Amino acid sequence: MTINLSSKQLIFITGKGGVGKTALTAALSRSLAATGRRVLAVELSAGGSLARCFGREEAQYVPQEVSAGLHTCRLTPGECLHEYGHMKLKFRRFYRAVFENPFVRSLVSMTPGMEELLLLGKLGNVNGAMARGQARAPWDIVVVDAPPTGQGTGLFALPTIILGAVSTGPLAKETRALQELLQDEQRTAILIVSAPEELAVNEALEQVTALRDDAHLPVRAIVANRVLPELRAPEDEEVLRNFAQARRTRDLMTGTYPLVSTALRMLGLRRQQEAELVRLRRRTTIPIFEIPLISEGFVGPCGDERLEQALAPLLLQDEE
Repeated sequence: MTINLSSKQLIFITGKGGVGKTALTAALSRSLAATGRRVLAVELSAGGSLARCFGREEAQYVPQEVSAGLHTCRLTPGECLHEYGHMKLKFRRFYRAVFENPFVRSLVSMTPGMEELLLLGKLGNVNGAMARGQARAPWDIVVVDAPPTGQGTGLFALPTIILGAVSTGPLAKETRALQELLQDEQRTAILIVSAPEELAVNEALEQVTALRDDAHLPVRAIVANRVLPELRAPEDEEVLRNFAQARRTRDLMTGTYPLVSTALRMLGLRRQQEAELVRLRRRTTIPIFEIPLISEGFVGPCGDERLEQALAPLLLQDEE
């Protein structure tokens, strides 16, 4: 089994909110584009921050080029419905009569799962164009910043739920094609982003069960983000503690030296992180990649090239 994401057509980045999945989506998209692939980075929620990672105030439904080989866009249910309607009903008059009907719009927004199905359907259409040949599609890889854990799990499980209720007809046919795409490990990969914290690890493990074990989807790796560095030597902590407790230090600084106190707190946090990483490794056989904590604010809110460098050797290599 390999984890060579550059060979995939559709990559989903999901995980608990606040663990940095949008920043990793942007960094991974840049890394893939740097290998010569034509990449489309997609966000699935209005008001997301993916566009800002590429220096854009707001993403549009129509893909925008942000750098050589890299485009970004935002998919919304309303715009997906508009495109779907024009695709199925070739004439604008018919489209307005059906899809702009207030009752139809209310039905779409009120039907559970319908908006998520429209988003998946759009991704399926993009992938279908990619599968039909290079001349028909401008992308080699689509990288999706998926919704947070709860909503994201529901999004991935939707085809199975629909096929459990509808077995024949156009809806079943299109949904079955979506399910085959999502479950195809040759074309699709799902990365779960976590953090070395108790709640994030719990959600990551629950999502592995829901996506890989229950829905049979290709969860290829868990990315443990913002991991603090290890001590250079075991004696470092003892040296810091002795310095902080020394009488001369307390007298001169009117208390413990603040940088030393901060370092000791970070060491304690590192031990907590390591305990969670150990628990994560024990509870799953999925490969776990650690991404070091990288300070934000140097280039933009989603990090800089250091994050891309941290991802490249981990997510673009074959598994040992």
